[in-house]
Amino acid sequence: VHDARLPDAAGGHRVRLFYPTRKGGPEPRGRARWLPRSLGPGLGDETLYGVMRYLRVPLPGLLAGLLKPVASQRLHAGLDVEILSGEDSPDKWPLVMFSHGLAGGIAFYSISCIDLASRGYVVAAVEHSDGSPMNSFFGSERNQVLFRFYGGHEVDGPEWEFRNKQLRTRVDDLDILREALRSASRPDGESLLPLESPEVSKGPNLVGRIDFTNVSVAG
Repeated sequence: VHDARLPDAAGGHRVRLFYPTRKGGPEPRGRARWLPRSLGPGLGDETLYGVMRYLRVPLPGLLAGLLKPVASQRLHAGLDVEILSGEDSPDKWPLVMFSHGLAGGIAFYSISCIDLASRGYVVAAVEHSDGSPMNSFFGSERNQVLFRFYGGHEVDGPEWEFRNKQLRTRVDDLDILREALRSASRPDGESLLPLESPEVSKGPNLVGRIDFTNVSVAG
């Protein structure tokens, strides 16, 4: 597992990568957390805070802080481990771009994405920019991390027009994701930006490792 964000102009679009690794290989950073590490200075976790807001729980920040151990639960997947390579692996891995649902996020479907990765896929779970994530990162200002939290949708006009526009935004997000991964797979391309400090979080070397002739979308 590697948590990153795409180097797009909006400064957002978090993405969680799942990919094949060597069974029983070293995991110098241990296993990945279920929810990505908190980017904000508060006591709680942004995703848990978003869940509390979504459920309309009183004092969502306080409860998110109390439930922070939930966010620290570990997955059955190593964090920032190198992608599988060598004689027992193909030159390139097929790609699955995973699209979350309403009030979802990059971590909510981790078990399904890990299962796909264990079967030989690179899986990229993207955070959509259509207002549907539980919480979405969209940059920073004066050393303050900025998030948008899901607050429901007010449909102005026919709902199908609203949903159609939302769907187009999601397709655009997937196009941005695909091109960012295509760039990261080139020797002269731009790498994904780790959510944590680059000195701490070093993602897998994707150069030449993704088969862009074999791309699927799931969600």
